[in-house]
Amino acid sequence: YSSKKPAVVHVEGADIWTKTLQDPASAAKKEEKPKAPIVRRACPPEYLCALCRRIFASPKIARCCGRSACEACFTGHTGSCPLCGKDWSEETTP
Repeated sequence: YSSKKPAVVHVEGADIWTKTLQDPASAAKKEEKPKAPIVRRACPPEYLCALCRRIFASPKIARCCGRSACEACFTGHTGSCPLCGKDWSEETTP
C-alpha cells in the first residue's frame, strides 16, 4: 500500500481541456502590470572626472585637496595638482 496521493484527479461532468484549448487566456488568468517606460537620465556629476568630464576610469584621489580624477588625467599633469594647484610632494601625489 502506498501513502502517496494518486497523480490522476477525476473530475466528473467538467470538460476543462476544451475550454483551455479554445480560450488560452482564461486558463492562465494572470494580470500583467503595464511596464513603466525606461527613463534615461544624465549621469550624476559625482561619477564624472573633474578634468575630462567623462565617467571615471581608474579614479584616484588627490591627497592635497581630497578631490577625485581619472588616473590618466593625474599622470598628464606633473608638478602640481590640476584640481587645486598645490605643489605635489611624495605624500600628496595620488
